Formats: sequence, structure tokens, C-alpha cells
Amino acid sequence: VVGDSYHAKIGGVLNATGGGSRSELIVNIKAGATTLASTGIFDLDNAANRGWECELDFTIATIGATGSICTNGNFAYVKDGDRKVSGYIFQDVQTIDTTISNTLDITVEWNVLNGGDDIYSANFVLFKTY
Repeated sequence: VVGDSYHAKIGGVLNATGGGSRSELIVNIKAGATTLASTGIFDLDNAANRGWECELDFTIATIGATGSICTNGNFAYVKDGDRKVSGYIFQDVQTIDTTISNTLDITVEWNVLNGGDDIYSANFVLFKTY
């Protein structure tokens, strides 16, 4: 239905060591083969055993085989040293087939991976808000 909205939250712990260079991530939000939104490549400051969180909001704008969905999101983490939250905010509108079931797939991938870099998710929650 037009206006149906969902909220998702995923989080865990990451280690971004920099490895003498830099650590880079990409967050992709997909429904099947369709990329709903992506952060693109972004650099991480050093973060040793720090919490991270990705929050997402989805709203169905139009329905049908060529419907559309608006996705807003943010990826946040606490960097070493100053305990400030850093991250990336992203948004996109994409075509989606609302006449079929869709599976949400969220990936966080290293673009530049250094020894000691790792990330894992500890929880995921998705709920309908409207």
C-alpha cells in the first residue's frame, strides 16, 4: 500500500585498524537484485572493539510491478580517542515490484581490508511503522 513504512535497525561491534593505511566500508541495502540504497565507499577512523549501528527507514511511494520505494539510512560508529559518533547518511529512491514478496538483504563489506579489521552484527530488528 502506498505509504507503508518500515524501520530497521542492525548493530554490533567493529574493529577498524587502519593497518598503516585506511579501512573502508560499503553498506548495501538490497531487495533481491535491486539495490535500494548504498553508502558507496567511505573511510573509517580507527575504532578498536567499538559499537556500530545502522538504522533504515523505507516508505512505499508507488505500487505495482514498477512501484517505488524511498530508503533513508545512517551508519554510525564510535571512533577511538574522542568517543564521538562518526558515520555516513544515505538516501535513494528505487523501482521495486510490490506485487511479489521481497527479501531484504543488508551487507556491510570491506572495500579496503587490513589485518585486524572485522565487523559483525549482534542483532537485527525490522518492524512496520505505518
